[in-house]
Amino acid sequence: MTDIWGPEYAGAMWVATFAIALGAFVFWVFLQWRVFSKAGFPGALALINLAVFVPVVGIVIVLALQAWFAFAQWPALRKPQA
Repeated sequence: MTDIWGPEYAGAMWVATFAIALGAFVFWVFLQWRVFSKAGFPGALALINLAVFVPVVGIVIVLALQAWFAFAQWPALRKPQA
């Protein structure tokens, strides 16, 4: 029986881990797109999550977006003017 945790399988484990992480990130952006769209904002705002790949300031940008979104007036909740 082979040991899948051996060093000869390290490359495959890194590839699998990267694939799972990338899939989770793409799913996260999809969910954000849906939330922004339903709130009345352009769904493309979800692409700001790509800033997380910028070292140091990326996470600050993403957190600032989330904070802004939490306290912004959502266009979908505005009452139509009669």
